[in-house]
Amino acid sequence: MLIAIAGIDLVSRHSFLEEFFFKEDKLISLAKTLSPTSIITKSSIFDKLNETIIYAGRPIGMTLDVFIGLSVLGGLTGMALGCLLMLFKTSPLIILVLILLGSFLPYIYIDHLREVREKDIRKTVPQMVDLLRTSVKVGVELSIAINTISSYIPGYLGKELRMANNEIKTGVPRRQAFLGIIKRTGVDILESFVITINLAEERGGMNLSTVLDSFNKTVKERRLLDLKKKANQMPMKCMVPIFVCIIPAMLAMILVPIIIKFKNTQF
Repeated sequence: MLIAIAGIDLVSRHSFLEEFFFKEDKLISLAKTLSPTSIITKSSIFDKLNETIIYAGRPIGMTLDVFIGLSVLGGLTGMALGCLLMLFKTSPLIILVLILLGSFLPYIYIDHLREVREKDIRKTVPQMVDLLRTSVKVGVELSIAINTISSYIPGYLGKELRMANNEIKTGVPRRQAFLGIIKRTGVDILESFVITINLAEERGGMNLSTVLDSFNKTVKERRLLDLKKKANQMPMKCMVPIFVCIIPAMLAMILVPIIIKFKNTQF
């Protein structure tokens, strides 16, 4: 079962299969039972893992003990498969490889989700700032503006904004609700936005529209720097297929006729 889960994790495109495998109460219960978090969760390593799970959006309501339990299940499944393959006289190293693979699959899945979520949020932050800046300029109050534009912001950022709005409606202070977005996402550009808004409100007397204009320019400049950085990395990335594909083919075209001619002259 865990191997099937691993396949779903790595593609992570077929949500209906993901729900089928990951929303089984028995699997989650077994993962919690196998997890030793009551002893080892004080480690900074496990703090980092817990942070990664939070930034990934806690898929299937995953907690640290469930994550560690799934890693243990993965290792046990890999060991069982390795022992099964040993019946066909395969190398004993296959057991170690499968144990390590099964143990790391949950982390690969979580880290992949975190990366996808972070990219999606970074992509939609400029759109959010533009909409918010336009709304504030025409005189719409900040909370109302955020509540309105959250319906038009796609992806994970829109979901986070709607969650913050729901918290505000239940009586949570807006500052605290915004800080909750930072804790759940860990995206630096979004953190800068929240800090900028909170500081502008704390100091008072600051024109929020002017603050948003300034931040909007900062977002565009940062995005431009990111694009330049990616463009500078392209030559190095292009060297890999050149060395792997083109150069070996060219060497073969040059050396094979020489080798054939050399062999013919010997005979």
